[in-house]
Amino acid sequence: MNVTFRLPSDKLETEFANESTPEGLVELKRHRSADSIRASIYNASPRKGVDALVSLMNEFELTHG
Repeated sequence: MNVTFRLPSDKLETEFANESTPEGLVELKRHRSADSIRASIYNASPRKGVDALVSLMNEFELTHG
């Protein structure tokens, strides 16, 4: 499954993608066909990765509004 989402500005989307890499979340960037950030989550993806994405999203919202 691909989860797509938008942030209020291109600048925030870039910051989110940049902050995701140190957390072990790679390739979270604007996807050309969806025009949004895309996270690929498949059945074989470990729960730890999904939890890390949710944690990053929550922390990003707290620090960037």
